[in-house]
Amino acid sequence: MNIRYLHQPILKSWVLTIIAVGITIGFLLGMSVIALLRAPLSGDSAGLEISFTALTGLMTAMLVTYVFKSVHCTSPVLLSSFLHKKRQRDIPI
Repeated sequence: MNIRYLHQPILKSWVLTIIAVGITIGFLLGMSVIALLRAPLSGDSAGLEISFTALTGLMTAMLVTYVFKSVHCTSPVLLSSFLHKKRQRDIPI
């Protein structure tokens, strides 16, 4: 049994998870930047907006770190099996 094909569903769920979390964090980051830019216009202090932006930036950094570490650790097995499957589909019969 070839072990490379066992990891294919894991790769798909991993990519979908990264995309879903990335979209969520991107939405929160956009909200925090807009709130940070609107705070001086309303005359309020921007303390809460700064902390929200910092927290969202920390979440973004954690997601990027997770992606880089997991790609670095699993790339020989998961990504090679994904590319191998793709090459097999590209070969005309």
